[in-house]
Amino acid sequence: MAAVELWLPFYHQFRLRGRSVEAGAAVEGDERGPRPRWVHCGSSISQGRGAASPSRTWTALVARRNGWDLTSPALGRSSCLEPMTARLMRDLPADLLTLRVGVNVQALGSHSRDALVPALIGFVRTVREGHSTTPFAVMSTITAPEREEAPGPSGMTMRECRAHIRRAVTLLRDHGDTRLRYLHGPDVFGPVHTRLMLEAEGSDRLHPAADGHPVLASRFSTLLRLADCVPILTDAAEQRLRTPAPSARIAPQGEEK
Repeated sequence: MAAVELWLPFYHQFRLRGRSVEAGAAVEGDERGPRPRWVHCGSSISQGRGAASPSRTWTALVARRNGWDLTSPALGRSSCLEPMTARLMRDLPADLLTLRVGVNVQALGSHSRDALVPALIGFVRTVREGHSTTPFAVMSTITAPEREEAPGPSGMTMRECRAHIRRAVTLLRDHGDTRLRYLHGPDVFGPVHTRLMLEAEGSDRLHPAADGHPVLASRFSTLLRLADCVPILTDAAEQRLRTPAPSARIAPQGEEK
């Protein structure tokens, strides 16, 4: 018997036409039981643009490395603290919550300097209506070389945007949200990693390339654990995670096996 996972395309439209198995094969559920549920939201960086395949986006790598069950409603040109996204995260089952925010707030001018902090506080408080004590990490955007000191439509540079995000998290923690953490994007994927970005030097560099996704995944996992922001598991759940299972996967057409 083998465990099989199907990772759907992350940046293109698709239609799943069917599934088939050989005659005589048996299909069973995963006997290890449910894994810790991780809900991550963000923009195209979180969606996986630039990755080599659906199973090699940085979020997919983090999930497999840690044994987490990933749900990612990330979408390109989003993560502007939309209320409907906060309500979705509130209503999804989750043992860990993470949000990567900043790049489109700055690029699209969705929030001014004065509006960003209250908007982020409102977003987090909405999510907290359904997950009052769940570990929750808010990560500012990774390095964006052409935007660090260049004002966007609302007048904020990327550095200023990150400072406001950090301030919002600090205010929430000071008022009792002790399970909330801030991750500084450039600490996860910073200026030393620009050679691993998808876009060419001189263009608007925002996304990790295929070689950059494993680096981002590794550093994100490390910093998340250093921040003590991991799912809180029961003894039984920890035992399930320590029990290895044989694995195999089906590669969609055009994806390397």
